[in-house]
Amino acid sequence: METLFKSFVTVVGAIVTFLLGVWCLCFKYSIIYSIRLYFRSFSCGKLWAIK
Repeated sequence: METLFKSFVTVVGAIVTFLLGVWCLCFKYSIIYSIRLYFRSFSCGKLWAIK
């Protein structure tokens, strides 16, 4: 019974760790993407201001 519980906890821990890792990656990429988009629109605005 105890070994079953331990293996269950291990599996759940692995799944949670995997999901957290995927979520962190997606979060990081979305932040980088939004920053890039912001800088792109900012530089375009600068160009328009110069023109």
